[in-house]
Order: sequence, then C-alpha cells, then structure tokens
Amino acid sequence: MSEVSKGILMLRKDATKPVTITKGGQAFTFKKLTMDAEDQIKVIIQAHQDTSLKPPTQPEEGCSEDVIDQYIKDLDDHSEKTQKLFRRLTCDLMKFMLVDDNGKDMFDEKDDIYPIVNNVFAQNFFNAYMEFRGGNSGGVAEAESRFQK
Repeated sequence: MSEVSKGILMLRKDATKPVTITKGGQAFTFKKLTMDAEDQIKVIIQAHQDTSLKPPTQPEEGCSEDVIDQYIKDLDDHSEKTQKLFRRLTCDLMKFMLVDDNGKDMFDEKDDIYPIVNNVFAQNFFNAYMEFRGGNSGGVAEAESRFQK
C-alpha cells in the first residue's frame, strides 16, 4: 500500500467542505467543484441545448397585422420553450450541485424534482449559483445566453 501525500490529503479534506450561500432567505449548500465536476457541469448544460430552437425572424417594417400577430405568437412560443429548457437545466444543476451540511448529495440522481420545484426556489438557486460561480461563464449564465439567442 502506497502512502498518500500530504497535498492529496489536503485536497481531499478541502473538497469535502461545502459552501453555503443564502439568497432570498433560502440557504443553498454547494459541493466544491473538482476539475472533473467542472467537466460534468458542461455535459449537463450541453445535454439541455436545443440547436433547433431559433428565435423567429423579426418581420419587416410595414408588414401586415397578421404577420406581426404571428411573429408575436412565435416569439411567445420561443420564449416559453427556452424558459422550460432553462428550468429543466436548473433542476439538473440543483441535483448535481446541492449537498447537505456534511457534503452529502441532497438528491438522488434518479429524483425528478422538476414537478415540485417552484419558480422562487429556482430563481434563488440561480442567484446563489451565480454567486458561487463568481459570475463566471461556463455555468448557468452561459447556458441561459445560449437559449436566448
């Protein structure tokens, strides 16, 4: 059996200490991200991308009211689809990132939390996640900007 270096022990101990951030009166405890976990987050985000989802083309100036009405309907449909995809992504990130005070996963991988997560909890999670990530891209913000294009 080989001896583990002090550096490896230090990294393992540090990785087990979760980070708690409070937003909107709700405390969210995040697991610290290893380099491998960063890659897993990108996989989660990419799994929720829909390259076929494109915003409708804005009608030309002076077009008929019917064309404008259809554009508004298409824009609403697009917005609804992107929001739904983003909420599903948020739930999957919650399942991956949230831990209890001892660093143990809050959710099982097979838990379906989408039907029971409300919009306030999801928004507070998003805000806490952005603070946890330091506002960096590569996370929820980047994914949301992709859905909005």
